[in-house]
Amino acid sequence: MVSKHVDIPLRQISDEKLLEIYNQKEREYIEVQAKHIFKKVTADSTEDQKEKARQQIIWITDQIKNGETFEAMALKYSDDPSVKSNKGDLGYFKKDEILKAVSDVAFIIPVDILSEPVLSELGFHLLMVTDKKKAEKKPFNEIKDQLYQEEHQKIFPEQFKKYIDKLKSQAIIKYN
Repeated sequence: MVSKHVDIPLRQISDEKLLEIYNQKEREYIEVQAKHIFKKVTADSTEDQKEKARQQIIWITDQIKNGETFEAMALKYSDDPSVKSNKGDLGYFKKDEILKAVSDVAFIIPVDILSEPVLSELGFHLLMVTDKKKAEKKPFNEIKDQLYQEEHQKIFPEQFKKYIDKLKSQAIIKYN
């Protein structure tokens, strides 16, 4: 049996490409501080149960608009167990550090405005953004290696598949 070496060059990621990625990530450096009130809905909840949770969020919204504090309503009605210690305050977070459905809303609503009910895979949320700020953006040279690793993780599976396909195309299989 003869073994052949197959050489597939890895696609290099230039500094210019990394700098382009770095500049595109500017929006990821924004942080939001928000509070939430959560009503749990499971995957096996009925439509009636889901609607009941959504209506509870709407009712809670009305109570806050009529003078109740967000914190008091969170303590009384939220299904999030951390509410006992944080009164619904999620703290500061970046876009990819929290449930996507919650993050998508938190990053577009203005500060101090209540959201509509937000459905995530865990249930319904009522959000109020309390602050938005730019996080400190690290210098390019400081995070260049991290950017390289992130980009490499995106392209490696494609390169590996090409390598395996090339090996398969050159393979000779004999059956005895």
